[in-house]
Amino acid sequence: MARTGYRDQGARSNRWLSRNVAAIALLSLFSDMGYEMVTSVMPFFIVTLGGARRPLASSRA
Repeated sequence: MARTGYRDQGARSNRWLSRNVAAIALLSLFSDMGYEMVTSVMPFFIVTLGGARRPLASSRA
């Protein structure tokens, strides 16, 4: 009688951190880092282009 269960699948299948999970985690990390870097540099970029001389949005209608 063959036993089929969670423990019989082997040590390799018990790892929750598979290659796919690690790849998705790294892609998410780099994506978040890129977004945060662009967000933090954007005001300096706008000032360099001369966009800070006038407000981007005016309260006057």
